Amino acid sequence: MRLSRRPGTRFALEAGAGCLMASLGLMLLIWMLLATQALVQAPVMPGPAPLLQLLVGLLPGVAALALPLGLLFGCTATAWRWADEGQLLALHSCGHGGRRLLPSLLFLGLSLAGMEALLTHWLEPLGRRAAAKALVVGTQQLALQPGQPTMLGSVLVHAEDVQGAQASGLFLAQDSHAIYAEHGDLSTPGQLTLEHGELLSVPEEMEEEFEWRL
Repeated sequence: MRLSRRPGTRFALEAGAGCLMASLGLMLLIWMLLATQALVQAPVMPGPAPLLQLLVGLLPGVAALALPLGLLFGCTATAWRWADEGQLLALHSCGHGGRRLLPSLLFLGLSLAGMEALLTHWLEPLGRRAAAKALVVGTQQLALQPGQPTMLGSVLVHAEDVQGAQASGLFLAQDSHAIYAEHGDLSTPGQLTLEHGELLSVPEEMEEEFEWRL
């Protein structure tokens, strides 16, 4: 059982290290969940540059969620370790109790509170706008390749020929629905307009009222 000269500083450093490790683990988990959700809901898969912008834009919000939980885990884990090692008992034996820990813990809490405020009120809104912009840019980069099937969300699109913003021989399929169109217009960013189309497969219960949105 050994007590350092500055127990509060040592406790805060160990709690901060635990907070950092826990926050990084939580950030990775939350980051993966949010990125997967955003990509699943996106109409098209963004290219490398918009995808990187999307992932970076999610980081401030992810950090704002993980930081308080990481601080709680770091302080709790450090307190349990100090109790097992007898250092809390040594503090009480010297007549200090937990008072020696309060100044350093207060400084650690205020520092992380400032970081949380910076993330929540400034960096997170910027990141949210950057992520939304990345999804818009990815949608605007929609390009069909002749003879190569393309997934637009849950819709499979195949074009026989593509000339600039004009496509011909379009086949679209989703679940049990299928459409063939002679021409398609891609001049509007993120939108595919079909011309001279024909429904090839529609469920019987939907023959009278059928609406399909991409």
